Amino acid sequence: MATINKKFEPNNNQEKFLEYILDPDSKFTKKQIADEIGITVHCIYKWYRDQNFVKWLNSFRDRIIENSLFDIYKTSSRKSKAGDYNFSRLLLEMSGDYTPRSESKNLNINKNDGLDKMTEEELVADFKKDLNIYEKSIKKKDDD
Repeated sequence: MATINKKFEPNNNQEKFLEYILDPDSKFTKKQIADEIGITVHCIYKWYRDQNFVKWLNSFRDRIIENSLFDIYKTSSRKSKAGDYNFSRLLLEMSGDYTPRSESKNLNINKNDGLDKMTEEELVADFKKDLNIYEKSIKKKDDD
């Protein structure tokens, strides 16, 4: 069993692979990346079996996500204010102010609430109603 070293030292091909795989505009497959850097795709799959390599690769992905959070929140907020239901839900989920009913932590769930009989459109309308109430309460807090 491989152990995870604290300091992983990638080779030149792994560093080139990192540049391709983390480029958000890249449409290359792993096979195409392998061809570009002069290795086989099997070599890339072998790297992915190395926990040290995966940990190293993931550390870059995590940094990119962390650095993008402000833009993600800003875009979600703008689209939410424009009335986009999905972004409203996403923004509330990211802030921890919304938990989907299927994941509700409320122990007093009424099993006969009728949600299972509602259509998707009715559920969306019900959520929008709840969202409007929430937004009004936030606005009221801001006004106070």
